[in-house]
Amino acid sequence: MAIQRLFVTKRESFNQEAQRMLQTLQQELSMPATGVTIYERYDIEHVDAKDLEAAKNLIFSEPPVDTVLEELPAVQGFVFAVEYVPGQYDQRADSAEQCISMLTLTSGHIVHCARVFAIEGTFTKEQENAIKAYYINPVDSREASLELPNTLALNLEDPKPVATIDGFTTMSNAELEELIKNYGLAMTLADLQMIRQQYAEVEHRKSYDYRNSPLRYILVRPLPSHHIYDRVNGYLYRSKSLHRPY
Repeated sequence: MAIQRLFVTKRESFNQEAQRMLQTLQQELSMPATGVTIYERYDIEHVDAKDLEAAKNLIFSEPPVDTVLEELPAVQGFVFAVEYVPGQYDQRADSAEQCISMLTLTSGHIVHCARVFAIEGTFTKEQENAIKAYYINPVDSREASLELPNTLALNLEDPKPVATIDGFTTMSNAELEELIKNYGLAMTLADLQMIRQQYAEVEHRKSYDYRNSPLRYILVRPLPSHHIYDRVNGYLYRSKSLHRPY
């Protein structure tokens, strides 16, 4: 079934966010912007035309405040779109899929969302890139293509094998600090010292692979709020307080 695309934007009386963005561009970034329109873009797959027509006003928009379009109007300026990176949870897309399932009493629908910014004005390439850098958070988002994809199915690569660090239990503190730096580990030196002691004195292993260790429950899984993990001394104990120490 073909992918269908919708653009939803606020009516003029309700587009306060676009007006604030225009002020930011003009006053804070000193950009020659003359107008801004923000669209919520929905790419929908495995929904027939009849159900999509019903979903336009029941799920994807609020008729009193929104306008629904199937194509973007021409813009005297430039357009860019922002979407979450693969693997980042998209609540808007998830909610839309669930609502379509309740509306149609079927499953298997796929919805991908992106936010589209249509900015009017005359800009240089450097100014366009500066605006994109200001509004795209690379931690969880990326610039989205403006083209309609052939499929919404994720093309995921197989994960690379997890590295095994040989000689871990005999590493010096300086080597452990270098290990943290090289692998970008979200652990302190005290963490690795505790793991080194656990592997050498309790588990009697020479390499570091947390998947085969009881430590994986501490290093990977979130702790219940009534447990406290002592990072320095390396033990887990119950606390009478329900507040985390961090």
